[in-house]
Amino acid sequence: MNELALFEREELIKFNSGLKILYLGNERIRVSETYAQGFMIGWKRLESGPPIRVGREDAPPDEMHIHPEIDLSPVMPVAQQGCVSRLHAVIEWQDGKPMLRTYSRKSGTWVRRSGETRKRLLQLHEYHELKHGDMIQLGHPRSIYVRLRIQFLGAPTDNT
Repeated sequence: MNELALFEREELIKFNSGLKILYLGNERIRVSETYAQGFMIGWKRLESGPPIRVGREDAPPDEMHIHPEIDLSPVMPVAQQGCVSRLHAVIEWQDGKPMLRTYSRKSGTWVRRSGETRKRLLQLHEYHELKHGDMIQLGHPRSIYVRLRIQFLGAPTDNT
């Protein structure tokens, strides 16, 4: 059965269209002398499926309401919420591969492969093929941001 999950030990965020989305929570990731909150996204290997929006569910009164499948607003401190756009990125499938496409104009989306030391800024609407262990950073490195680690269920884990 196709399943996507944002994992946490206990707390279910949302159940929508057969997708189980759970909060992974407070994995601490060391960033120079400070710590940043981190979240982990894991899913069984899928070859296709509907797009999965990553962002935060809130809407100014005059704007269209967005319902991201991965809603980070409940798990982010209020001070961090500005670093994630309401529609920050989308996970889509191309030729059976999960691809991250960035939509944030202000905050930026940075990626780092497992084992690499440098992050790369994705350009607006650029696609990035997701691999096990990828670190996705939503927000500018010199400001407030949220990191997501991609982990395929059943794949060996690592501590990068």
